[in-house]
Amino acid sequence: MGNFIWFVPLGALVPALFISQRKPERVMLIGAIVSASIEILQYILCTGVTDIDDVILNTIGAGIGYIVFKILYGIYKFLRGKLSKKKQV
Repeated sequence: MGNFIWFVPLGALVPALFISQRKPERVMLIGAIVSASIEILQYILCTGVTDIDDVILNTIGAGIGYIVFKILYGIYKFLRGKLSKKKQV
């Protein structure tokens, strides 16, 4: 469960910081690459336990983070539209 939670911020920050990365498959691919890199380093350095489940859960966590980003970005755009309409009146 911890691995899952650690990657939610990554999934939310990647599309927020990089406009070109606002597709769910790209965010999940980045999450998978980062997670696999961590697992490979754990194996090479003999620290922690290397497990494919970690990569899968981290990738899902990045996907959930993307969903969180889309919800918050939708709310932001909605409120911004409301405020701009209010200023015009």
